[in-house]
Amino acid sequence: MLKGRVKINTNDLALLNKKLNRLKKFSEQGFSDELGYTAADIASVATDEVPVDTGHLKQTIGFGASKNQASVHALATYAAYVEFGTGSAVSTADARALGIDSSMIKAMFKGEGKRKVNMNPQPYFFPAVRAGFYELLKRLKNKINKDIR
Repeated sequence: MLKGRVKINTNDLALLNKKLNRLKKFSEQGFSDELGYTAADIASVATDEVPVDTGHLKQTIGFGASKNQASVHALATYAAYVEFGTGSAVSTADARALGIDSSMIKAMFKGEGKRKVNMNPQPYFFPAVRAGFYELLKRLKNKINKDIR
């Protein structure tokens, strides 16, 4: 066991308190702003990348944000089939890269087996989410490092 006294420099303690207060201030307002910005960015990238046939799927992509929550959606009933493909062509690789279990996705969008359609996946949504999360983490890291100096 180590015995002894630890002396804390009061100037260092004051600086630490100042940095902690900046971090707290950022967490109250900045994080919420960053989530909203990220949701808007993800929706924009997904809209730019979505394959267009009639334009309906593109029109249903949107986002919402309030306080410390954000959501991005593609509301067309067939959005997941375009994203992941159908039949033997299904690929959930982009969702798995985000930690989403592929069996859950396959169960949610399993067809009734009336006809066999093997449509190749055309990922537009989850690649945008992955890029958006990456940029969010990068911005948060830079902001926190800048704000707590």
